[in-house]
Amino acid sequence: MRGKLICFEGIDGSGKGTQVRAMRRRMPGSVLFTYPDKNWPIGSIISSFLEKKVSLSPAQQFLLYLADIHKDQEKIRLMLESGKTVILDRYIFSTLAYQGASGFEIQRGEGIAKELGFIPPDITFLIDIDPKTSVLRKRKQNKSLERFEKQRFLTRARKNYLSLTKEKFLSKKWLVLDGRKGEADIAEEIRLLVLKSR
Repeated sequence: MRGKLICFEGIDGSGKGTQVRAMRRRMPGSVLFTYPDKNWPIGSIISSFLEKKVSLSPAQQFLLYLADIHKDQEKIRLMLESGKTVILDRYIFSTLAYQGASGFEIQRGEGIAKELGFIPPDITFLIDIDPKTSVLRKRKQNKSLERFEKQRFLTRARKNYLSLTKEKFLSKKWLVLDGRKGEADIAEEIRLLVLKSR
């Protein structure tokens, strides 16, 4: 029996990472892929970019993030075929939302993603919060904000996410959750939605 591919998305500070960890605790046999993957050369360039150490054009950003995610596609495919649940902490949707907000045309990005044949998630959870809350949460977590953690930018990224949700891009099912709810409430909502999808 094929495994499930479950994706978590949301702007910075949405609580996405918290919900990924909660799902991992509920599914100890699952496999996690987190993007960007900072443990290889392209990931280290992306880290330097996020930390404002290097500059990249919107097209360069898009292609680097795309390559970072694409490198694991065969591994993910094999794990799904073996029956494992694979959890994605960000995926191609983040690249479209964020690099689209940077100036890379989102429709062009969608076309490239389709052409490269990214594996469609069975469920994509978009944990939605407003950009003001995002920045306030990130300021509490870190002394300084990363490159994309600005309210105006996050407003554009959130708009792109909601657009991807509306058009049901690539994922078999999109589910938008209210990120203002308590962590336990969101975790329970996710648990029930995953059970229903079986």
